[in-house]
Amino acid sequence: MGLDSHGMRTDARFATGLAIVAALAAAPHARAQKIVPVAAQYETGRAGVEKLIAESGAEVSVAFRTLDNNQEIFVKADEQLPATSQWVEIPVMLELYAEVQARALRWDDRVLVHNSFRSVDGSEYRLDPAQDPDPELYRAIGSRVTLRELETRMMKQNSQLAANLLIEKLGIDRINARLDDLHASGIELHHAFQDPAAKGPGLQNTASARGMMEVLWALANDRAVSAEASRQMAGVLANARTAAGGPFAGARTSGTIGNYEEALIVYGAHSFAMAISVRGLEAGPSTALIARISRALAAGN
Repeated sequence: MGLDSHGMRTDARFATGLAIVAALAAAPHARAQKIVPVAAQYETGRAGVEKLIAESGAEVSVAFRTLDNNQEIFVKADEQLPATSQWVEIPVMLELYAEVQARALRWDDRVLVHNSFRSVDGSEYRLDPAQDPDPELYRAIGSRVTLRELETRMMKQNSQLAANLLIEKLGIDRINARLDDLHASGIELHHAFQDPAAKGPGLQNTASARGMMEVLWALANDRAVSAEASRQMAGVLANARTAAGGPFAGARTSGTIGNYEEALIVYGAHSFAMAISVRGLEAGPSTALIARISRALAAGN
């Protein structure tokens, strides 16, 4: 997995590191409570995480909060890093659902498919289909497709063209404002995919572990846009599977865990949302470190 020349990861969804866990519709919804001091046994969880990070020699960001809002852990959680493709797509999805919920848009509204976009410097640029995981949509250039199809292609096929069309329709400013409403300002979007001028500080899309955790926490607590829309978005992200081992053995899980990032909701006796990002390790050791940190967080919860 790597970064393209514009600072955006070009790997497909399986390497973007999003996982949503378990029976979202069936899980009891957590009641928000005032955050209280972390219990002694939970300090053990934090100590374990910090020890793992120190031993690895890697740079690691961790954001963790129980869904009842009683316990949380943050380790370098506000560091801004280049946003992975899905950590761009999820905020786009949030704003789309919000505008459909407000009836400003409808799922069957049609958008003209084109491949000419405005860069951050005001110039026009085109996407390279060879760099897009979903080249099929380019065959529809000149025709109109529904917002639902664009959302599906963005979230399932990781379509950069679909994402750009939606970003153009919704507007970067409105997407960022929605993130601010969810206390997820740690995700900052400045440009659409493959923008050749999006280089340097203040121009790249960035995301923090805290920002991504806040989005998932809001989804898990039915607070993103509306309860129904939150559940629908969680369903979009879900792809049920059964964990074969690790701290979540036997849990019904969905989504994937990437080599360098993980964003996770776990429903159970002690439900929580978390996001982890690792820098400075190869894929194999990074994946193993994420698994160990996840185990330590779960054990301390």
